[in-house]
Amino acid sequence: MINKTIWNIEYRLNIYQYDWCESPRAWGNIWTFIMQHKSYSFWDEEFTNHWNSFEEDFAYDVNSKYKIIDEFESDYSMSEEESNKIWNFINDNIIYEEVYMIDHSWVSINTKWFWCSWDSGQIGYIYSHKDNITKELILKEWEDWEKKLRDILVNEIKTLNYYIEWNIYWFNIESRELIEKDWKTFYSEWEYEDWCWWFYWDDIKELAKEIVWYNDIFTIEEIENCEISYN
Repeated sequence: MINKTIWNIEYRLNIYQYDWCESPRAWGNIWTFIMQHKSYSFWDEEFTNHWNSFEEDFAYDVNSKYKIIDEFESDYSMSEEESNKIWNFINDNIIYEEVYMIDHSWVSINTKWFWCSWDSGQIGYIYSHKDNITKELILKEWEDWEKKLRDILVNEIKTLNYYIEWNIYWFNIESRELIEKDWKTFYSEWEYEDWCWWFYWDDIKELAKEIVWYNDIFTIEEIENCEISYN
């Protein structure tokens, strides 16, 4: 908490580590997170078919959505020719990343392998069709945007991971007026100036910039030194 007085107004900044918020997957997303796990459920969609690998499961679901193959030769496996046809479509039309999870006294997800091979592994994919991306973001030159969009895709998983790890913070700025009346001095009741919750960035300066953007009463340096309360 930080208190600061400007003229006859006292301001108070409170920063808390928060214990609840809405899942970022409930927001408007151009990316679909599809996964399968027996114990956890923080995806958008679940694999509708369980074949021999995540690659086949993903190919099957993409095919279900975009109808690349009308009918498979087998109900139990995907032929090499069928797999190649669907994956050629994926590589030409879908931007995607594999998603991995570690469950080792804590749960965390990433788009890269974790260090522990015993307690981590792939759980699914996050993806979107290029046409959907270009429509939503109004992109004219796909090639110029592909690397940036991959960064956005990775950040989608990072944001979800903040939620999974409960790395969530909330701040509010309150104010009260110093009043002089009948030779007496007293304060009015505290009133909210601004408030917001957000997923905590790795750098405290980014968090400070977010607060300054909402309300420039406190400096970045003051916010960096603010004691954080934990609920």
